[in-house]
Amino acid sequence: MGERSARSWNNIPAETLIHLYNVLIIAYLCIFFSRIEKSAVLIVLHLAVAAAYTTFQVLRNRHENPLLQISTVWIPLILLSGLHYETGLFNRVIIRDFLDDFVIYTDQILFGSSPYLILRESSPSEFLAQLSHTAYASFYILLVAPITLLYFHERKIASGYKSPREFWIHASRVKEIQFVLTFTMLCCYIIAIILPVKGPTDYHPILFPESRGMVAIMDFLFDNGDLDGGAMPSSHVAGALVVVIYTFRYLRPWFWAALGLFVPMTFSTVYNSYHYATDIIAGLIAGWFFYLIGRAIFKAVDSLPPDTEYPGLSRG
Repeated sequence: MGERSARSWNNIPAETLIHLYNVLIIAYLCIFFSRIEKSAVLIVLHLAVAAAYTTFQVLRNRHENPLLQISTVWIPLILLSGLHYETGLFNRVIIRDFLDDFVIYTDQILFGSSPYLILRESSPSEFLAQLSHTAYASFYILLVAPITLLYFHERKIASGYKSPREFWIHASRVKEIQFVLTFTMLCCYIIAIILPVKGPTDYHPILFPESRGMVAIMDFLFDNGDLDGGAMPSSHVAGALVVVIYTFRYLRPWFWAALGLFVPMTFSTVYNSYHYATDIIAGLIAGWFFYLIGRAIFKAVDSLPPDTEYPGLSRG
């Protein structure tokens, strides 16, 4: 028991990972303090979020409140959205200009043209526009639904664990997907900060001039919840790939549903002119690479032995 406690990072490694990333961003803000607008405000905000998150962790471990427990799964996803947004505030500090010219050149080499232009110009259907924007929005379903299903599955089969802390020590599969997904997304954010790529988003209003339905909804979300940059590699594609892999591993009956969302979502990122095709290739490579690295790290730091099995869950 002492060895298990010694190996434990915190009951939930993904939470420690978020704290470490928070420290990294605070250090980045301090180093480039004079070159980042409102850097003092951002530092205070990060400290406040760290304090609030730590308070939540303490309350979660002490109280069996269902909302506190399920929030353990959902809060990191909310934080990932916020951390993605803020990369646009300081992604042109190390390299001052966007690197889109290089990515466009790579698209030309690989495809002989710009796929985001060819796809929309060859298929200008309004129905396809609505469908593709709906497919892109399905990323949020992929982000939330599988890990939530897995949480309730482990809750059901691990009902014998009385305290919240004891449950989270043993909820190895929920913790694994949470950690690897968080690790993948945060690594993509770091790349986006160091190597800023805007993406072909300036062409979106030209290619989709009539903003209505799902196009209008996604336009609103992008206008109010996203900043320039973060296109390379596509963190959406990388993160969604990780989710699909874990759906195959631990939620096999839901795998085809997850894959059925993932494939059109990946296509839509280019068709909707949110990403260059090269961003998607980089996202797929990053998703697989960070999955392998993240899973290895998780197995090294999780408090539960990796060969522990629970009835009712697919074997990885």
